[in-house]
Amino acid sequence: MKILLAHDDELIRGAIELALKNKGHRVETVKNDYKAKSVLARDKITADIFITDYFLDNFPSVENNGLKFAHAVRKINPQIFVILVSCSPPSTVPEYIDVTVTDDGDAEIKIGRIVEQYEENRNKERKE
Repeated sequence: MKILLAHDDELIRGAIELALKNKGHRVETVKNDYKAKSVLARDKITADIFITDYFLDNFPSVENNGLKFAHAVRKINPQIFVILVSCSPPSTVPEYIDVTVTDDGDAEIKIGRIVEQYEENRNKERKE
């Protein structure tokens, strides 16, 4: 699967990226506002999954907000599966967020399971 990953924390982003790459996924990381602007300037986003942190420090183009980034990405690719990661996720999330993951030290494991399940479901749908 092609995955777009936006997270401002280098250690967390690296752990998630490594876990996903070890499972054979192609991961494009968004680690700063320059890259975020580059993603949003595209006519097309071909990733299957978009993973974003809720609080994106130093991402002024999306007001440091993962929800705003996810909304903008979903407008470019309405079919993309969106995962929101946060140590303190919002109590309610908009409909364009498919899954929320609480990061309590093992986000990469939780995300790995979600991606695996999403991929299995998608493969079943294609066979039907």
